[in-house]
Order: sequence, then structure tokens, then C-alpha cells
Amino acid sequence: MDWDDECRTPEYDRLLQQFAANVRDLLPLDDINKISDRDMLRRFLVARKNDLKEAEAMLRKYMAWRKQHNVNNVMYETFSTDFVKYHPGGIHGVDRKGFPVYYQRPEAKGLSYMLEHYTQDQLMRWHVHVMERSRERGGLGTAPWAGPVLPTCWMSASSLCRCSPTATP
Repeated sequence: MDWDDECRTPEYDRLLQQFAANVRDLLPLDDINKISDRDMLRRFLVARKNDLKEAEAMLRKYMAWRKQHNVNNVMYETFSTDFVKYHPGGIHGVDRKGFPVYYQRPEAKGLSYMLEHYTQDQLMRWHVHVMERSRERGGLGTAPWAGPVLPTCWMSASSLCRCSPTATP
């Protein structure tokens, strides 16, 4: 049974209805790139292995993050051409299972330039912009991905870096 089949059972439908009742104060969800509220709720349930309390906490945190960072409007912002020139990246196709692949090819010289000329908030805003544009175009529309973008892990072109949620530039 795959992810979609599991989400089409009467038991799962009842769980989803209970989840919707628990977060009715958030509905409709303020996310301009969502497929539907039902789809978004399902994603959070799946992400938290159908634990209603954990899914609700995660969804509330996600929606607060979107509001705090004005994510619905990030797609309409303009960014310096430096971002594309020195820090290219975006959705470049899908993997074997059909999930989108986010690709970046930063170079050491470009990273140094970006860190000297832009704040961490501006760099994060750029990443959120790229992700939201990808969602708008359907690049992340079917991926089981939900949640805020984690801090970016900066590295030189010749070194390996294992990123963690606490990594900072």
C-alpha cells in the first residue's frame, strides 16, 4: 500500500476530519500555493505519522512562520541579479520516484561575494522565493514536503558540509 492508497481509507478520512476540526481556526489555510486545505492537512498528518497533536503543532508553527515572514508575497518581490549570478539554484526536474530535486551550484567566490553584500535574512528570503516559485509552477505541488526552509549551510566549493537545522553561515 503506497502513500496515496493509505490516505484513501474511511479510517484515514475520519482522522483527517478530526484534524480539520482541531485546526478550524486556521481554515482556510493562508497559503496561496496550496493544492487544497485537505491536501495540506494530509501532508502534515503524514509528516507526523498520523499523530494528531504533533501534526497540529507542526501546522500551527508552519502557518505562524509563513505569516511572520510574509511568505505569500515573497514571489512578487524583486531580487538583485546577483542572486541568480552568484548563487544559482532551483527545481531541476524530478527523481526516480517523481519528487522534485532542488539543486544549487554555489561557488566559493560567489558565496563570499553574497555573504559580504547581503544579510542572512536576504539570503533566506531568496531561498524562500525560489521554493515558492517552484510550488507555484507545480515543482513541489505533489511532493510530500511541508515546513519552513532550514538555515542554509554555506560551504566552499572544495569542502563537504553536513547541514543540520542549527547550521549557520
